[in-house]
Amino acid sequence: MKNIADVMTVVAMFLLVLSKSSPFVHATYNSYGDLTAYNWLYSANASVNVDQWTSFHLEGLNCSVIHVSAVIREGFPWPSIEDANRITLLYEKLKSSISSLDTSQYKFLKSSVNFYEHLANPDMFLFYRRIEDIALIADRFAKRLLFFLKSNNDELKFISSSKLKAIASTAEFRKQFTYTLTGVKANQTVNDLSDRLLRYYENCARVESIARSKEFLKEHYHFLNGSYFQNVKKAINQRLNLVNSKLDEGEVELLYLMCPYDRACFDRPEWCNILTDREKDIIGYFRDLKMYYTLGYGNSVIPSVACPLIQNIFRGMDESIEGRKGYSIHSLKHIYIATG
Repeated sequence: MKNIADVMTVVAMFLLVLSKSSPFVHATYNSYGDLTAYNWLYSANASVNVDQWTSFHLEGLNCSVIHVSAVIREGFPWPSIEDANRITLLYEKLKSSISSLDTSQYKFLKSSVNFYEHLANPDMFLFYRRIEDIALIADRFAKRLLFFLKSNNDELKFISSSKLKAIASTAEFRKQFTYTLTGVKANQTVNDLSDRLLRYYENCARVESIARSKEFLKEHYHFLNGSYFQNVKKAINQRLNLVNSKLDEGEVELLYLMCPYDRACFDRPEWCNILTDREKDIIGYFRDLKMYYTLGYGNSVIPSVACPLIQNIFRGMDESIEGRKGYSIHSLKHIYIATG
């Protein structure tokens, strides 16, 4: 690298994923991983280092970006219709079982209103709660590459899956993204739809068979039936004084989900106080195990079906490198929006 030009151009690929390891996540939500709303990490008023990623120094050289491929995964937590129905049943169970619970910390359970039973279509209702979150991600991302993106605005391509809420989310992302770059907040549409790139795990018989296989998920079930998870279940039932109608494993997991759901959808943080931080970590690990063996590295099929996305990203990088050498190759800047 020392024998190239004083000003070296490099290809930068950013994989943006909300991670539970982020030091910026508030302690209350530190165990929720991909169920973390972006505005819990950064407020709209938080400062942004403009052009932070446009240029940098490497081994004594001044480097500037010539290509960006970004995979944006927005993690605003919202319940499916199935979860909303299960939460309604959990509400009824808790309210009928905790009449003798006098601890002030949990009194809200007696008077808490169940908004979930009225969510006939959570996707459309909660989408309006997500717009601020999506716009915040778009704004901060655009500012960090502001000079480069403004100079290459015509070459940006936004890619989404074909799910309706994914298309709507991508349109909102692009609207704010364009406004940050140009000052014009016009209605925007998605450039391209590709389930092959962004929902590669769907409609694949091998992925689905592994996801349903207890043999492949044996570590997940082993942890579920082990002392860590079972002690959490026992402690919660004792703490909530649930004697005649105890929570089962599925309801314990649902209680865990109530924190991000209620906080994000209805601005109610009380449910987050039911579990201790250690209990949240244990239940979160239980959920991580399932994701690892169904859609993660533990599923041997995933690397194969994810190949089109990875190939597409590196093809764009190769085109930028060839274009830098003087060849007339047009290189699009791909923004993959993996929401919905």
